[in-house]
Amino acid sequence: MSIRFLAAVAACVTLLTFGRLAGAVVPNPDWDTVTAQLEEGGDAYLYASLDTAMDSILDRLYLLALMGAQQGGQYQAEIDQMMEVLRAVVEVTGFQELDDVGASVVTLEDGSRRARLYLQLQEVRGFFNARGDEPRVLEAMSFIPRDAVAATVQNIDTGALMQVIDEAVVVGAGQVGKTELDKQLQVLKDKSGVDLRGIATSMAGEYATWMTLGEPVLKETPNGVLRIPRVEFCFLAKTKGGSPLFDSIHHGIDRAGKVVNEQTHSGGGRMLVLSAEANEFGLRPLVVEVGDWVIFASNEKALERSLSARALGTLAASPAYQKLAAGMPAEVNSVMFISPEAKLALADLAAQVSALNPLQAQEMGPVLGIMGIAYTEGNFEPRGILSVRVNKPNGILWITQGDVDATDAFRVLLLPALPVFAAIAVPNFIEAQTRSKVARTRSDMRSMATAIETYRVDHNDYPAWSLDPALNARGSAEIPSLRTWPEGTSSYEGLHMTVTSPIAYITSLPEDIFADEKVTFGYYAIPGDKDSGSRPAWLLFSPGPDGDFDIKWEMLKPGGLPANSPWLLPMTYDPTNGTVSDGDIWRINNR
Repeated sequence: MSIRFLAAVAACVTLLTFGRLAGAVVPNPDWDTVTAQLEEGGDAYLYASLDTAMDSILDRLYLLALMGAQQGGQYQAEIDQMMEVLRAVVEVTGFQELDDVGASVVTLEDGSRRARLYLQLQEVRGFFNARGDEPRVLEAMSFIPRDAVAATVQNIDTGALMQVIDEAVVVGAGQVGKTELDKQLQVLKDKSGVDLRGIATSMAGEYATWMTLGEPVLKETPNGVLRIPRVEFCFLAKTKGGSPLFDSIHHGIDRAGKVVNEQTHSGGGRMLVLSAEANEFGLRPLVVEVGDWVIFASNEKALERSLSARALGTLAASPAYQKLAAGMPAEVNSVMFISPEAKLALADLAAQVSALNPLQAQEMGPVLGIMGIAYTEGNFEPRGILSVRVNKPNGILWITQGDVDATDAFRVLLLPALPVFAAIAVPNFIEAQTRSKVARTRSDMRSMATAIETYRVDHNDYPAWSLDPALNARGSAEIPSLRTWPEGTSSYEGLHMTVTSPIAYITSLPEDIFADEKVTFGYYAIPGDKDSGSRPAWLLFSPGPDGDFDIKWEMLKPGGLPANSPWLLPMTYDPTNGTVSDGDIWRINNR
């Protein structure tokens, strides 16, 4: 495939994408700058001008907005104002500076491929100011052990990133929007102890993660048994001195009651132990302050491996890394490494999932495809992947080497951006987990409601509640819950039978998955009032995703719950306010 042919294809793609003709053909002053970063004579070559790309995209959005309005003339002023704000945001964030893009793919002697992607900017500003400083041998690499099977290192200026966000908010929403952002950040700080602004300005730019694989653990699933490798990992972040990051982590987990032990590490820094015992996968998290670095480790062994890597051998000295790094620059701004072992382990896990749950395997397909993993092939022999980012005076160069498929342009473009995708995907994954937990909580409350109402049919009263920790199903003296039998007795004067024994109205009390410990829901019942005509009532409640109880159960009047329960509404969890937001999840007998 000739370079001219690919250049012609690139020109056609540019025209189709942005919908405008370039006019007279003129020399491109950036041609030599861009092509100097690429390699000729390979499997693919691409060059395209982007200097009018954002204008073209915004123009197209403007036309689509007018076409989508029922009466374009009526909404003309609103659409014009919206586009003015959008253009200003694009300008502030720096995306208006996109100038040219070039890409090349060549096959190396060992059969692997090297892809180079270069983005030329008219000026480095906006979000691109957060790309970090000059390329260098990254210090974080000295904390990654030789046998790591996957690792990422990023050099990012989080202070510059926060500044651009502030400017974009002011341009897009005015000073009112900036005030609201500041307010929400302060609420986060007051509630969880996390000072995002303080953290952003205190960071020194380098972040790293690494992972090793151990012996597999057999894990039971509804569809069968999975062999899941034990994983040890570390996340590292360098600070400018002081410890806003460590302090924020400390405050956050301390308020959540997760700190099991606080001690001094052998290196002299502070250390937080977040679990009394390791789980079945060997996970016993630690947060440690070591010099200018804050390290989150999966367990003590992972921490020591990271701290001793420089003496025992780092990832850069491993044969797998060196093979992929041949011909790559040593001074860079980011590194992403996936070893053949990691790809094989992921392929094996995908094959197991495929055998047990084909539908879920289909959902995993696109992610595996981006990583060059085809778990349906029996002779899968990966080479691994190494991708680096190198800042240039007016551009950014990504080089990816290893399992690069020249026929898959998406993979060439996406691999260098995987850390960005992870930053987007992880919060979405957490949100999906939260939504699932909310749905489960509501389902469990429905089951409890059935048990409570069936109990009343038999006993003409609702199950008793208690604030005595010895009798409270939550073991709490603050949150009422179902009254239980005293330990070691079979009866108790004046005590109602529970909903689980001797008659099992429900097999076991469901767990409140938003509670700090494995306990059931809060529960409160009140008798009816014959004089007022009100009937007996009960309330089940959970703190919801934020983990804090908002419902003041003692506000309930002896006369019973009002039918519409208006006093509960301001304290109700509503996901439209944010998946993790204030409010409790509750259920009463008239719902």
